[in-house]
Amino acid sequence: MSYCDAINKSENMINIVSINTYDRSLISREILTQLEQCDFFGRIPEKSSILLKPNFVMPSPVGDSSCTQPDFYMAIAQIFLDKGFKVGIGESPAFGSCKKALKTHGVYDEALEKGIAVVEFSNNQSYQGPTTKGPYSTLSICKEINEWDFLINLPKLKVHQQM
Repeated sequence: MSYCDAINKSENMINIVSINTYDRSLISREILTQLEQCDFFGRIPEKSSILLKPNFVMPSPVGDSSCTQPDFYMAIAQIFLDKGFKVGIGESPAFGSCKKALKTHGVYDEALEKGIAVVEFSNNQSYQGPTTKGPYSTLSICKEINEWDFLINLPKLKVHQQM
């Protein structure tokens, strides 16, 4: 079964694309190809708002393995901007702020120039969890995501300095 067939049948599928460099144009081309093969853009309303959620443990310099690499998340942001979507980047780092992380990565001014919203996850809302007892009886999720149509998590291998 192909990746697109799995998506069409609402099955879970992971597609791994090997890119050996943080070249934004290459990243954009490869990710855009995957999204188009699955008719991703045909499945969501035009002019939707997309919140990208990279992992920012702390405002650390580019190349530090504790954060999602800025060329990766900015390439993906550009894909959605080019398709006419409202785009934001949001996070609640363990240390510092989303704004400070973007500044440290050298992309804060670029984000603002492109109209990318910087979203600080600072207000939590409690939700009923999947169980009625124990540590997951209630979940706390930031309220800010309610202002966006879609949230796309841009995770990375966890190798941060808290380990």
